[in-house]
Amino acid sequence: MDICLMAYAWTDDYATDHPASCHHSDVAASWVALCCQTDAVALHHQSIPQQDLDTAHDCPTACTCSHLANRVQRSTDDVITFTALRHGVAEIVEPSLKVTCTNADLTSVPASIPDDTKELYLDHNSIEEVTHENFAHLRKLEVLSFDDNPFNCGPHMSWLSNWLRRNQAIVMASPSLPACDSPAHLKGSPLVSLAEEDFYTSDETSSKAPDDKDFCSTEDIEVESHCPDSCMCKNQRVDCSGKALREIPKGLPPETRDLFLEHNEIRSIDSERLRRLKSLETLAIGQNPLHCDCNLRWLHAFFRLKYLDNGVSICASPEHMKFKSIFHSNLKDFSCSVEAPDIIAKCNPCVTNPCLNGGRCEAISGVEFKCTCEMPFYGDRCEKKVDACFEKPCKNGGTCEVTDDLGHYRCECAAGFTGLDCEENVDDCKNVECENGGVCVDGVNSYTCECASGFRGKHCEHKIRYCVDENPCQNDGVCVSEKPTGFKCICPEGWGGNDCSKNLDDCEYNKCQNGGVCIDQVGDYACDCPYGFTGEYCEAPMSSQTIDVKTSGSFGCVYNRCLNGATCQPDMSPMGYRCQCPPDIIHKIL
Repeated sequence: MDICLMAYAWTDDYATDHPASCHHSDVAASWVALCCQTDAVALHHQSIPQQDLDTAHDCPTACTCSHLANRVQRSTDDVITFTALRHGVAEIVEPSLKVTCTNADLTSVPASIPDDTKELYLDHNSIEEVTHENFAHLRKLEVLSFDDNPFNCGPHMSWLSNWLRRNQAIVMASPSLPACDSPAHLKGSPLVSLAEEDFYTSDETSSKAPDDKDFCSTEDIEVESHCPDSCMCKNQRVDCSGKALREIPKGLPPETRDLFLEHNEIRSIDSERLRRLKSLETLAIGQNPLHCDCNLRWLHAFFRLKYLDNGVSICASPEHMKFKSIFHSNLKDFSCSVEAPDIIAKCNPCVTNPCLNGGRCEAISGVEFKCTCEMPFYGDRCEKKVDACFEKPCKNGGTCEVTDDLGHYRCECAAGFTGLDCEENVDDCKNVECENGGVCVDGVNSYTCECASGFRGKHCEHKIRYCVDENPCQNDGVCVSEKPTGFKCICPEGWGGNDCSKNLDDCEYNKCQNGGVCIDQVGDYACDCPYGFTGEYCEAPMSSQTIDVKTSGSFGCVYNRCLNGATCQPDMSPMGYRCQCPPDIIHKIL
């Protein structure tokens, strides 16, 4: 035992320097006693006490610092044997800091911000100037927020706009963008929107706003004023924010004072829709993907003339205008690769080719135009593509529904039809059985059973009682019950067949002579005589003095076609007759 105590005496000092708890069921009062009872002792390291952050890091005065991560993770324990200490494997998560200096009355960025700062908040202070050295050592910085500071955007701050654009992910993670407080012509401009030369431009040399006379002068166009469906209007306030608009709505109330269009998809703006708003005092058009080429140059001038924006509206494209403020940019910055002559571009809307996807532009007036679109496009500027239902693919009264933007659709078929395009007539006979030898005939959402002789009913289920339930004899034939057919018809003269429906041929044994043609009648016949013969059977030659007035069996007037009360008169013409019209008919003709 004395040897054991001597062998493990060093562990008392180790335990003092490395606080641990003994992983053993028989924990002794001292390390040495425990070690002498077993071959080895496993030591669980206790959590390292969190140090006071103001002593662990040099937290700036008037700021608070807090850990975002600060702990040690071990995967195995330390083990003490009779001969050695075997250390466990440890994984250390490096700590990172959140430094909050908001509302701290700071006039400059603290110089002692810890290197491992991940989030830095400097909002609501009195900081006028920021140097590159303030942030150069902050390699872990992911969030930087320093809004609501009176930044003096002189030449000494010119480096900052480029730094913000390069590190936009850091700055954009903050609630809002830092903006200039001075000089006056840059007041309110987001720093990220300014070009380096803007910091060296004085108010006197900045872009001069043109007068109203610089704009294209056109007659006022009568436009029906109303509150657009996508907007909310109250008093003189019109709010169209967040409606996915691609253009400023037409027909805004002319008395509009405050117009809000933020968070839409507006890339270009029709100047006339703003210029007719004579009472406009507020125009909020930020958070739109504005394309600041030569066609938006007028808006820069409009802002400066009316002092409506002052730097809030930021360009999204082209590349040389990205992040720039429309208000503070120079007129020359608003350029097109091939720019139309100024006067024509202002007064002929078709010069700038506003119709997309091959559409043809037609100028209606100084500022209005009409696009004739090529298939498959449509819309005011041919910006929309014809959807899958445009050509009405659903047949037979089916209703088409677009299912996505990839050309797919679904047809809701009318009753009785099926198929992708409702092109198939549903077989209504599929589950129908016509009885007693009947045959099912498919219809449209219906069917009919054609019954065998002697049966009737929807499914031919009823046996017909001839001469009682039904008289099959036609043309006044008399029905007599008889087996095995069930009935017999006694037909009147001139008719025959099982149901008296057949007109018997009375010409079968006719007596027409001299080439006369037999004409069958019901129960009788007549002879149509050739020229030169007359008589019931065409048996008598006709002299030139003979006038045939017989009502039947003669040539000519027997089958005359005289209309409207005309009188038939036989003659020697090839027709064998002529029509003598009544006087009133002749008078009408003349």
